Amino acid sequence: MKFKLLTRERLSLLCWGLIITYIILAAYQLGDFGPNTGGIKNSDYVLLWSASNLALEKNPGAVYSVPKLWKVQAALGEDQPQLLPWLYPPSFLLLILPLGLLPYLVSLTFWLGATLWSALAVLRRIAPDPLTRKLALAFPGNAMNFFYSQGIFLLIGLMGGGLLAVDSYPLLAGLLLGVSISYKPHLGFLVLAAFLGGRRWKALGAVLATVGSLALLSAVVFGVDIWLIFWKTIPLAKKIVATVSELWPRMCTMFAAVRLLGGGLLTAWTMQGIVTGVVGVIVFWVWRQEAPLAIRASTLVVGALLATTYAFEYDLSLLSLPLAWMAWEGYVNGWRSWEKYWLPVVWLTPSFTTLLAKRLGWQLEPLILAVFLFLLVRRVQPESDAEGRVVPHPLA
Repeated sequence: MKFKLLTRERLSLLCWGLIITYIILAAYQLGDFGPNTGGIKNSDYVLLWSASNLALEKNPGAVYSVPKLWKVQAALGEDQPQLLPWLYPPSFLLLILPLGLLPYLVSLTFWLGATLWSALAVLRRIAPDPLTRKLALAFPGNAMNFFYSQGIFLLIGLMGGGLLAVDSYPLLAGLLLGVSISYKPHLGFLVLAAFLGGRRWKALGAVLATVGSLALLSAVVFGVDIWLIFWKTIPLAKKIVATVSELWPRMCTMFAAVRLLGGGLLTAWTMQGIVTGVVGVIVFWVWRQEAPLAIRASTLVVGALLATTYAFEYDLSLLSLPLAWMAWEGYVNGWRSWEKYWLPVVWLTPSFTTLLAKRLGWQLEPLILAVFLFLLVRRVQPESDAEGRVVPHPLA
């Protein structure tokens, strides 16, 4: 009888162990908060709540004024550890406007609870197994996103839901993905390449209509000038990425990897540009081949993380989607070589890549994602059996 190192029961126990550890860490962090926040002092949600408050005070353009925004953030605690600029488009400000109506702790609890619920619902739909939610809650990337109180759970719900619907309900898919692009355009622009490659014209039209409608509505609510102010802040984001070296270990991009190794700005931008171009072509090609949804969707999400210049460790929470799709694909239709071993590496990656980058200056995340992308693209081609006969994909 062959001994199995990681049975379902042991995997479930491992997940529960990690989840309990996260709860203990969260409880410890909750004990260290500013006097007026009633919540986690280090939370990036301070930025969202502060911006929505400024906008509700009928001064929406002030969110792009660093001194005015910092004043609101600093008022939340005497020992605020980080003061953050607002770099999101006005259309996202419109979406989060109601959050500022609630007290900080209530607003934070609602934000984390609602977005986490949406992410878990989508992941369970992708991989309908009792272990899915446990694995998602134990995933280090999701834990990191929770501690930072970032919005990647919302992105998982929007992108995952949109991609699940793309073949059957293209208009709904376009709506959900359009909202996600309005929120984090630097992680969503590959959607356009995918839909062009896959000739998903209805979904593409719905994406463009949603992005345009949200932009127009935000201009009506906040005034046209806010968009002019936003465009002027884009160089600030580029400057932060290019010059703030303290952020590079936390960034999981090719640009950051080159900079950490001592590469100059031109080299880093060039390498990132090459990666972005190659990934865009790969996503276009995979969707053109009409590969199974799990392969198309996973390629798009992994490609989005590789193609962007602006991605941090908490953005790796988005890997929940391709991990769920590929785990279910392997479980239902069988594994190919290395897949069964590489998925755990990808699952663990948020727990060690930033640490290695800080200690050794090696940002391995782009390499890990590139191997993951290779394994995905390999599944586009039918597998051959032992006698060389082509075995078509069961879902093709």
